[in-house]
Amino acid sequence: MRDGWGLATDGKVVFGSDGTSTLYQIDPESHQVMRMVPVKYQDNDVRYLNELEYINGEVWANAFKTDCIAIISPDSGIVVGWVFLHELRHHSPNSGNMAHDVLNGIAWDEDNHRLFGEF
Repeated sequence: MRDGWGLATDGKVVFGSDGTSTLYQIDPESHQVMRMVPVKYQDNDVRYLNELEYINGEVWANAFKTDCIAIISPDSGIVVGWVFLHELRHHSPNSGNMAHDVLNGIAWDEDNHRLFGEF
């Protein structure tokens, strides 16, 4: 990984992002990259993968400077779904402030099955 943008784990593998369209699979013991998976949606690279969460067998990735979360198959790198959050951003206290008007990060609450975002 060139730069650490996000990390998540399934308890066996650490998934990492570096702001590119690559999803890294990292050995948690040696910290060595075991596999690099290109993330694609309809044959197009999905870039700016940022904060990651591992949810129900999928890697969810905030696409930096967009209002979207990509739901990624960790085996194939294919985006199997999207979460669109433009309404959330437009109703944030920072809406209109270009210095802070960006979704930047996600967190999964396993106990209550809720997703949180960060501005």
